[in-house]
Order: sequence, then structure tokens, then C-alpha cells
Amino acid sequence: MILMNTIEKGHIYLKGTVPSYLSKGLDFKGNPELLDDTKKVSIIGSRKPTELGAAAARELTLHFIERDYTIVSGLALGIDTIAHTTALDHNGRTLAVIGTPIDRVYPKENKELFNRVIENGLLVSQFPIRSKTRPANFPQRNRTMAYLSDITVICDATSKSGTRHQAQEALKLGKKVYILQHVLDAGIPWANALLDKGVQPLSTLTFNFLAL
Repeated sequence: MILMNTIEKGHIYLKGTVPSYLSKGLDFKGNPELLDDTKKVSIIGSRKPTELGAAAARELTLHFIERDYTIVSGLALGIDTIAHTTALDHNGRTLAVIGTPIDRVYPKENKELFNRVIENGLLVSQFPIRSKTRPANFPQRNRTMAYLSDITVICDATSKSGTRHQAQEALKLGKKVYILQHVLDAGIPWANALLDKGVQPLSTLTFNFLAL
């Protein structure tokens, strides 16, 4: 659970000891109370998902919202979009952690989803308004998602995927990380290397046995 210290003018300061990348808090739009939800899961993956990955993202999102989890993702194309949209379409709660300032819609294709999340969930950013968006923002965003979530599930990935940053940070924080078996079967080096560090493989046959 993330305890909010103070909320002022669209900005949240988090209570207690937080990682350096969150020391200045978060800008937000939407319902900040979602940060205090006691069960949050990140559903993440590739911007160009496989059929297996896309199907898994939908099934897992439904699996978790039925168990009263808030769905966390990054508002990117692909798996992120599937996770947010599925949650919203089924009256679930969703939290988007973006890699751009709160006043910038990115990607532009997700403008409607951006607004839906604000109206029905929560959108947060650690990057100041009007600041320049840099490639390094997105791995930083993934680390924030790891911190805010209790569980991370990787539904799809590539050898250069930013999801590895989130997995590494989540493990560092002592949180559960699952990775879909088809990602491991694809032979992605970093994905298989994470098995030795505590990441747990997951197949569609074992969804119902997730430790919730």
C-alpha cells in the first residue's frame, strides 16, 4: 500500500521512505485514492504483442479485476493499451504511469484512452510539466510502476524490451514477478536470466493458481 502524505494542486507527495526517483512525488489527473488500493498488479509487455501475449493480457486483466486488483500499466501501445482498456470495459480500476509530463498525450493514438483513464481511474507522472521527454524516461517510468505495484506480470517482450527494467526493480524491492512461458520459450536472454533471480514462469494453465 502506498500512503499519500499530501496532495496539492494536482501533485502527490508519497509518505515515508521512497526511492530517489520518487522523491519529488507525482503529478496526477484522476482519482488519487487509487494509489492507496491495497492490491495493485502491473500488466506489461511489448508495444507489438504476439497473439499469445495479447490474449494473455486480456485474460490476466480479467483474472485480477475479478479479485479486486487495480490494474497498473504504462499507457503505451500494445499490451499496456489492452490492459487499461480491458479494465475500463469491465468496470475495473486502472492506474496509468506515463513516461511523459502529465500535460502530454503519448502516444497520440491513445488520446481517447488517456482521457478515459483520467475520467475513470488515475494517471500519474514523475516528470515535471513542460519538461523534455527523453528515452531514459521510460525505464524510469517502469521502475515507478514496479514500486507502485504489488505484482508485475510480463505478458510479452523482446530482447530490447523496457519491461526488464521493471522486473529488475520489482525483484530488488522484494515483489513478485511473473513472466509468460511463451516469452521464455522465445529464448530472450534477459528473460531467462531473471529466472535465477526469482521471476516465476506462468502459463495460461496456471493463471488460477497465482498467489493472490
